[in-house]
Amino acid sequence: FGKGNVAFTMASTSGTYYYRQAIEDGGGNVQEWGQTIIPQSDPENPQTVLYGGSFVAFKSTEAKQKAAWLFMKFFTDTEQTARWGSVSGYMPVRASAAAMMDEYFAEEPIAKEQFDTIMPYGYPEPGVRGEQEIRTIIEDMLVKVFEGIAEPQEALDEAVAESNKALELGRE
Repeated sequence: FGKGNVAFTMASTSGTYYYRQAIEDGGGNVQEWGQTIIPQSDPENPQTVLYGGSFVAFKSTEAKQKAAWLFMKFFTDTEQTARWGSVSGYMPVRASAAAMMDEYFAEEPIAKEQFDTIMPYGYPEPGVRGEQEIRTIIEDMLVKVFEGIAEPQEALDEAVAESNKALELGRE
């Protein structure tokens, strides 16, 4: 992609820095690029998965639980979310934070494009045991199809069977 040898790639928006670096190191063959929502089977109702780190507070002493809650509340407030979004490469998760990021978006138009074209259609991933394994199963399925190792239906059927196994392990 960075050398201009392929038309597109699919990955997380958090890799924007690495795409930019690959383009800069690629010899100048890529003049324009951007990021948007992946192609949709139902363009009238587009959706994409939002993925990022999770916060967890374990049951502990009352003081530790309160400290964990106060940190989460601080870190996810509008001002901190805007700051984090403008220095980390991750999209802000609040519209109020994005509204504070005009200067950053002016300097980083790809980030603005991501926020405008992806975030409105984002949904959280399911919070089930096995979800991370299923992400890998889906990625492997796509590679098999894109590389001609398997026919789409065959790869999909295999991915469904493997995903069901991952979900079953979560029920034990």
